[in-house]
Order: sequence, then structure tokens, then C-alpha cells
Amino acid sequence: MSAFGGAGPAPGFQQRPDHEVSIDHLGAHVTLAADGVTVASSAGALVVQETGHAPVLYIPKADFRSRFLAPADRRTYCPFKGEASYYSLTMRNLTIDYAFWVYETPYDEAAEIAGYLGVYANLLEVTINGQAVDLTAPSWLVDLENGDFDGDSAMQ
Repeated sequence: MSAFGGAGPAPGFQQRPDHEVSIDHLGAHVTLAADGVTVASSAGALVVQETGHAPVLYIPKADFRSRFLAPADRRTYCPFKGEASYYSLTMRNLTIDYAFWVYETPYDEAAEIAGYLGVYANLLEVTINGQAVDLTAPSWLVDLENGDFDGDSAMQ
């Protein structure tokens, strides 16, 4: 158990019982790239939807090219998911500090994301089922669910 907490019930839900965190399998193939180089490829991505936040992709750490991941010195805390540690993306000509975060020992309600790296929406090139996706677009998940790949959607 860490200084911030660890496995067990999330204290946030006692204080805010109306807060929701849902975790679902994306059911699609995701590729993450930086500077045109693939850093992760996964058919096991999760989507976390949380009250007050845009949907977030989580990719299994095992699906990353580990040589591009460097542990970072940042830690944060969420009363609904637990303590997060961070990784920077390090490539020959590019470094993105704190590019990913992981809950190694999340609270019980978020246990499914243990060992998955969260992806910041604006830092990487993302494709889902071969289509470029703008994760900063509020509709990206709805567009994916609806198969909406026209030019007006987040799927490009």
C-alpha cells in the first residue's frame, strides 16, 4: 500500500456517491504513434468514462514498445481510482514528459485498469481500426460506436 492509498474501496465514492467511473473494452485495434513511429499497438484497449471528464483510452503496458517508456518522477492521486505513476515517452529526437500514467494498484472499483497506461488526448497520433482519431474531439467515442467516419466526426 502506498502513502496515497491502494487496493480496497475507493474513498471518493463515500464523499460523492453520484460520481461514476465506468470501464469498458473498446473492442477495436488501437495504434499510438509519435513523430510517425508506432509506440503501442493493442487490441485490448479500455475506455474509462468518468463524471466530469472526457473518455480516456487505456492501453495495456505490455502492448507498448518498452524501449520508448521511461519512468517519470511524478505521482498523482484520484480518490476514485488511486495513486498514479507516470511514464515519459523517450525517442531519439523526441521526449514527451509525463506522456502516460498508470494505476498499478487501483482501488477495487477501478481494478480493471491495473497495469494499463492512460493516454493523454493531445500528445500522440491515434488510430482506431486504421482510422485517424482526434481524442480531443468530444464525440470520438460516440463516432466510433456509431461507425461515423465522415469528415465532420472525430474519425478522420
